[in-house]
Amino acid sequence: MTDPTASFWELARPLLDRDSVTRSTMMGLPCLRRDGAFFAACDHTTGNLLVKLPENDVTTLIADGDAVPFAPAGRRFRPMGSHHRRPRRHVAGPPARSLG
Repeated sequence: MTDPTASFWELARPLLDRDSVTRSTMMGLPCLRRDGAFFAACDHTTGNLLVKLPENDVTTLIADGDAVPFAPAGRRFRPMGSHHRRPRRHVAGPPARSLG
């Protein structure tokens, strides 16, 4: 069986070369942190990329069909969007952009 987080860790590899970026977990999900603050995670059941961005950016990605709301308990986390493993547009850039 293929690990649904494999693509996430492949995308994370260059980010983990930065001293400020570390592997961690958030709500039981594998994630990346910069200086202790969460900025990206992976839904270990679907492989979807979860990215923390400004709420307006997340709303735009959702409206454009490039993300779906992240709502694990039925209530949307506004600064987070869930990118499908194969989005319509390439979205590998947002985690790096969220590094600031």
